[in-house]
Amino acid sequence: MARSIKVIQDSINTMLVSEMAAIGIVIDPAVWSVTDIRRLMTHIFASESFVLESLFDTTRSDVDAIIKTLKPHRLQWYAQKAKLYQHGYALSFEGTEYDNTGISDADVAASQIVTYSAVVEQENAYGRVSLRIKLATDNGDDLAALTTPQLSGASEYLNRVKDAGVKLIVESLPADYLKMSWEIRYDPLILDAQGARLDGTDSDPVGNAIREYIKNLATTQFNGLYILASHVDAVQAVEGVRIPTILGAQTKYGNRDYESVNVLYNPDAGYLRIYDDTDLQITYIPQSGS
Repeated sequence: MARSIKVIQDSINTMLVSEMAAIGIVIDPAVWSVTDIRRLMTHIFASESFVLESLFDTTRSDVDAIIKTLKPHRLQWYAQKAKLYQHGYALSFEGTEYDNTGISDADVAASQIVTYSAVVEQENAYGRVSLRIKLATDNGDDLAALTTPQLSGASEYLNRVKDAGVKLIVESLPADYLKMSWEIRYDPLILDAQGARLDGTDSDPVGNAIREYIKNLATTQFNGLYILASHVDAVQAVEGVRIPTILGAQTKYGNRDYESVNVLYNPDAGYLRIYDDTDLQITYIPQSGS
């Protein structure tokens, strides 16, 4: 980690005092004025060293990130590889890479339809391990499942570039269902009985915050754990909300029945969605006083 300019300058000064003392010259950096040429020179050297050390830190971070994402046989390698799929383009370079010679960056970006990916190991009843790869795209407003042709192409691509002997299960599913009921104790100086801001700037700040948290969780931590306590914390940050309480939360995926969430939940599709307005019930109770 890069040292601060002051730490570097103090180190230079200590070495300078020692070296000068070795030839019989006594100096005291503590008494140098702000315009003393020696003080200015050591500050310049310290500043240059700080920039160099910061560049080393950045380079090391970049190299570590590349190694982490590109090292074969790791789950994250498959997740990163999935995002490189180009819909409608053929593989070259021995069937593992794309040759984008003559193709504009804009066209390459448009063809890379996999925006989110996650990989988990799973074991069947016979002890056979496979990699389940979850994929999703971005429809502009939210995450969405790949279309059938898109999923077919991505699956074929991943099965061509995978390591020999690795079994893949490639999926792109609609978001898991989420139904919730909340009790919001609010400041009547900020919100009204329907949860709208009194200044008219937002008719549903609490509902928007609830939905925004779910969306942000998916985009920042695709296939991450949905944690009730973290959701409460996000709603607590809404101006005018005094005490937010989740009265109940239920989730399901596919055609399964709803199940209650007591602490946390790992979405089967990798992300959640409140599909209907009726799936989010909010009761507002005024909370007067400071």
